[in-house]
Amino acid sequence: RHTFFAGERKLHAALPHSHDEMFSLAGLDIDLGFGVRRRRGFGGGGGRRRKAPKPPKNSYFERLTVDQLKALARTLGVPVSGTKAELVARLQHDDRSAPYGVEVKRFTMAAAARGDTPTFGGKSVDAVKAECRAAGLSVSGSKYDLVLRLLQHKCGVGSPKRAGRAA
Repeated sequence: RHTFFAGERKLHAALPHSHDEMFSLAGLDIDLGFGVRRRRGFGGGGGRRRKAPKPPKNSYFERLTVDQLKALARTLGVPVSGTKAELVARLQHDDRSAPYGVEVKRFTMAAAARGDTPTFGGKSVDAVKAECRAAGLSVSGSKYDLVLRLLQHKCGVGSPKRAGRAA
C-alpha cells in the first residue's frame, strides 16, 4: 500500500474515492439512465422532507368525517349546518352524545413518565358494545356505527339494527 506522511493522510481522507463522491462534491446532476436524473449536492435539502406531526385529537368526534358528524347531529335533532368544528362542539355539548366524545387512550408507563394524566369519563369500544348488548342492539361495526345505533335507540329516530335472536 501507500505510505503517507502526516499532512498527506489528511489530504487523502478529503479526496473522493468514487465517481459518485466526486460528482456529489462537485454538486452535479448524475444521469441514472432512462431519463431519470438525481440532483446530488452538498446536503442542502435534497432529501425527503417530513411532515410536521399532526396535533392530537381531543375528542373522538374530531376523528369522524363531516358526513358522519351530520348523521349524528340529525339523530340528535341539532342543526347540521356549519363547519366541522361547530358540529363537534354541538355534539360535545349535547348530554346524550357527550359521553361518547371523550377520547379514551391507553395509559402506558411511557405516558406516566412524561407526566401525562389518564383520561376518565370516555367510553371505549368495549363499553359501547356492552351498552348496545344491554339495549338489545347489534354489536357489529365500528365505534361510529355503535354510537349512531345507540343514539338512534335513545332518541327514537330511525330504525337501529337489532341484535339477532339466539336459537
